[in-house]
Amino acid sequence: MDENKPSSSEVVVRKAALRRIEDRLKTRLRAYFRPGERLSLTVEDEKDFVYAQMSLQSPDGEFRLDLEAAMIVQDQDRRFVSATTSRARVLGAIEFLSEKLEEYFRSQRRIRFHIDWRLYPFKAATVRFRGRLRHPELEERADEWLDTNEEST
Repeated sequence: MDENKPSSSEVVVRKAALRRIEDRLKTRLRAYFRPGERLSLTVEDEKDFVYAQMSLQSPDGEFRLDLEAAMIVQDQDRRFVSATTSRARVLGAIEFLSEKLEEYFRSQRRIRFHIDWRLYPFKAATVRFRGRLRHPELEERADEWLDTNEEST
């Protein structure tokens, strides 16, 4: 087994490490956060890809920004894959997302992201990225309204 590749039972980035990364991002970007906003990270590591999601959510649930990045093995140069570990690729995806979040803040929250996956060059890698601004409370009300109207027909 390649010593640079995690075994299937190995956790690539532990929850405690993710919380530390979240804390560093919150500290670095604190001037941009509105009162009560929460930042969270989730990651996945599979045989053919790594995935990271960064979410920014208002305390009342009215607003949620989901940014997602994936590094898929087929998108990468073979030398890049053989020279990096899954952990390094996950951390690279998180770094890419943190740059996108900072761009969002610096634009006064005016940047709009695309909901389809698009390829971006990032350092020596290729990252698939998408982002979505959501309003969960409004979505829930719309679903309720649609369900009510569907029942009355």
